[in-house]
Amino acid sequence: MKMEIGNFWYFLSLALLIIIPVILYFVLRNKSDKTKKWTLLLIAFSNCALHFLKILHPNYLNDIETSLIRISLENICAISTVFLPIAMLLNNKTIKTYFYFISFLGGLMAIIITTDPVNRNIYEFDTIRYYFCHYVLFTVPVVALLTKEFTPKLKTALHMPFLFLLGQTVILLNELVLWGTGLIEHTPTTFLSPYYHNPAFVFGPNENFKWTIDVFGFLIPTAFKTNIFGVEGLTDCYFPVLWVLVPVMVAFPICYLIITLPFTYPEVIELINKNKSQKDVE
Repeated sequence: MKMEIGNFWYFLSLALLIIIPVILYFVLRNKSDKTKKWTLLLIAFSNCALHFLKILHPNYLNDIETSLIRISLENICAISTVFLPIAMLLNNKTIKTYFYFISFLGGLMAIIITTDPVNRNIYEFDTIRYYFCHYVLFTVPVVALLTKEFTPKLKTALHMPFLFLLGQTVILLNELVLWGTGLIEHTPTTFLSPYYHNPAFVFGPNENFKWTIDVFGFLIPTAFKTNIFGVEGLTDCYFPVLWVLVPVMVAFPICYLIITLPFTYPEVIELINKNKSQKDVE
């Protein structure tokens, strides 16, 4: 029984993506705000703990160097897993909103565009861990919104691109540390190649996300998608982090507005009416 794109287990994983938050919503909807908050927080913390404790599993203990890489902040979902529960405890609504937003997107994309568990037995530790991790990243924000434990704000859309770029910078620094400590053996070519890394967006879109170039390629300045470093053997090269600056500035606010519209529409209507009133006065 292996996970493959399009087989029974794949479609079951998609069904569970809906079923799990629905069940948790009905469990929590009539509970107190304190119960809602701490239940979701406990789930997020358990995911964070598993991120680090997985190193104790024999699969990881047998290869400690790879294990250290896997518990680092090597991609977007790793950052979300580690910092989501911390963000939930903060009073800063902007940071909390970002981690709900990016965790939702990361969890959703990881289940739909399944890469890591493909051709692996469904009952293996890493397969179960992978799905638990990304179900949590998707479920916690969804249930928080549905139970009104958290309410997004319209103006926060403007902060999303900057926080995403900050996260990408953290992944870049993490890769440099892994290279510097010898946990990952890099050459300039492999370091700058978008096909060598875990599917984040620091070094460009890898093969699973090439479609992003078709959609947003015209927004990327030529200098940021050219081998300006003169590295030999590098066919596709994107300036780390900065290559995605303009696409993110355009796409993230729009994506945020669409996803949160069921919850921010009163603010949208108020903004429309305010602008209409100003035009009437003019």
